Amino acid sequence: MLKSAIIIIDMQNEFCLEVSSNEKPRLKNELVSVVNKINNTVVKFRKNGDRVIWLNWGITPKLEGMSPSQLKVFGNFEYSESMHLMKKLNKNCKVVEKGSWSASIVEDLNNLDEDLYITKERMSGFWFTDLDKVLKELNVDKLYFTGVNTDQCVMTTLQDAHFIGYETYLIKDCTATSSPQYCFDATIYNVQNCFGSIVESKDIK
Repeated sequence: MLKSAIIIIDMQNEFCLEVSSNEKPRLKNELVSVVNKINNTVVKFRKNGDRVIWLNWGITPKLEGMSPSQLKVFGNFEYSESMHLMKKLNKNCKVVEKGSWSASIVEDLNNLDEDLYITKERMSGFWFTDLDKVLKELNVDKLYFTGVNTDQCVMTTLQDAHFIGYETYLIKDCTATSSPQYCFDATIYNVQNCFGSIVESKDIK
């Protein structure tokens, strides 16, 4: 029997928290609603017997999995809004380095041990990962996408899923981006007209 899965992308400290030198890190205001809706939605998937997959950045210190253009864009993964906090905590690591505070899933999310966890080193979660293999072993053919950033890692992973034959859905109110609004709007347009379907969390039964 074919199944569905929800993929939550990059809901990590690095991308979801605001940090200042005098305050405890806190969830960005624009993500509070997204986090709550993701939590409510994953409950529905678990209740239906479908899989919950957390797909996150987790780079190696020597950046072996990086392409030259990716290194150029991300500055060897050395810049970060939270780096001063990591230094304060004596965390000598690169941004979203596997196992670091930067790469950890935000504590506001309801992730469980029985969920699946996949680490990636590219924008799309289908490159140099076991994601496609795992999905095929689980007999999954329908994928629902959530997380950040909508127009970057969420979009590229959804596109690759579409290209290799999965039925794809973007849960609009369970995703967000730090890019300008027109980037989000363009992603919604492109998914709806080219790469899959747009749904809201209330549509998930």
